[in-house]
Amino acid sequence: MKEKTASLCSEKVADIIRNEWPESIGTGGRLRPEQAAGIARNEWPSSPEYAPESKIVDYLLSQRHPEGGPKARFFFGWGFTVEARGVLASALIKQVNENDYANAEEGRHGTKYIVEAPIESPKGATTPVKTIWMIAEGTKHPRLITAYPA
Repeated sequence: MKEKTASLCSEKVADIIRNEWPESIGTGGRLRPEQAAGIARNEWPSSPEYAPESKIVDYLLSQRHPEGGPKARFFFGWGFTVEARGVLASALIKQVNENDYANAEEGRHGTKYIVEAPIESPKGATTPVKTIWMIAEGTKHPRLITAYPA
């Protein structure tokens, strides 16, 4: 079932990128083709500036953060560390570069893109992670908002 859903989602994303919005999809709160134009996979982030160090260190890997604490325990359990914070940033950026987004939602600050796919951990295994990226109004590239177990 997951494979069928992922395939269908990839086909829909490809249609949007090609500016071919199938009427059978409707809008469902998702982007219209004119809004999604130019958001091809090769325009996802490819450098750590889109996964800000402060987001990694002060949120995703901070056991003291009220919302990030449980996420930090999850990532620590898979071998990610504050000292090697670039490893987590790289894994999250690799995830978004290699996978289509599952959903796009417009909000008051911009458009959020949700990606659900495994990331490689320092322990040599993969773990499914959901990441949320945002393209803020007036900007072109997505920025990491959060990441947590999928």
